[in-house]
Amino acid sequence: MKQHLQKIDFLRGIAILMVFVFHSESALYPDFLVLTYKQNGIINAPGVKSLILNLSPPAFGWTGVTLFFIISGFLIHLGYLRNQDSFSIRTFYSKRFWRIFPAYWLALFFFCFCTGGFWLYFFYRTGFENFVLHVFALHNLLPATFYTINPSYWSIAVEVQLYLIYPVLLYVRKRIGIGKTFILILLLSLTTLMLEIIFDNKNVFGYRYSVIEFWFEWAAGAYMAEAYFNDKRILKNAGLLISLLLLLLLIPGKYFVYTNYFLIYIATLSWVIFIDWLLGNKKIKMESRFSKLIINIGLCSYSIYLIHQPFLFDMVNFFNIISNKHLTRILNIVPAFAVIFLISWSLYQYVELPSVAFGNKLRKRKENQ
Repeated sequence: MKQHLQKIDFLRGIAILMVFVFHSESALYPDFLVLTYKQNGIINAPGVKSLILNLSPPAFGWTGVTLFFIISGFLIHLGYLRNQDSFSIRTFYSKRFWRIFPAYWLALFFFCFCTGGFWLYFFYRTGFENFVLHVFALHNLLPATFYTINPSYWSIAVEVQLYLIYPVLLYVRKRIGIGKTFILILLLSLTTLMLEIIFDNKNVFGYRYSVIEFWFEWAAGAYMAEAYFNDKRILKNAGLLISLLLLLLLIPGKYFVYTNYFLIYIATLSWVIFIDWLLGNKKIKMESRFSKLIINIGLCSYSIYLIHQPFLFDMVNFFNIISNKHLTRILNIVPAFAVIFLISWSLYQYVELPSVAFGNKLRKRKENQ
């Protein structure tokens, strides 16, 4: 059990580092995310630099969010499988609330005050509505509020919404099994995506960055949990090699417009195979200094995610004052991450852990009444 938890925290550490590097690249080179395609469907890169930035490994750091969603589905459903006889929707949502919202609300208030939007968010109707949508994790539903306050918080909203529809997954699973449930959710995602493409990618169906888009990732984690719980492997051989080859496919996939739409599915399959390989390989021990460092980063990955934007650009530029050399500018993301990690560790120790403990205490008190 200890090895399992360490490996999951290791994966969380990898995920948050990927997200951080991805956002660091956008901070260093703000134009690299402005991606268009020519009429022939080939990537429209204005120069070699732009092409390298868009096809380099850091540009695929967004798959760290995919990894987070898979891990979430895996852990939530594994907990359900281990406690089916005592599963309670009330207890489930209570645990999720105390795990997610106290730290999230604290960070949300902080950024409202520190990004110059205090008057906007509390004394103007539009801004206050934006703030309320963030409080209830609904801001990803509207384009106007999607990237406001803190651009990273869209995935927090999606995560909360995935929790809300978890009983639906359980209901369908009970009727047709986890395998067919995953296929059904995957088909829903693919169908909605195809409709978006047919309608010229105008987001008519609200697919992009919605819970519909990411539900299949979460369901993939749930599917993995059942395989792990029943001591089954998704792939018995060459799991690491296949997962790495799939990740490499993301590079040519991004080069063409229509294959770019399906990168999220390739990334999900790659991570599922990698997690299956890591958890199933008993020879891998999380005992090296490197592993322990990544595990510690993984422990406070949620807090890192909460605070690493929107000040990352300012932090990178602050450290760039030391030197304007190109290599030094890139390396300056290291001290920037160190500062963010120290703050995040404090948030993890003094907000995340106490709020979870407080929630557990409240539940035990109610159970004893």
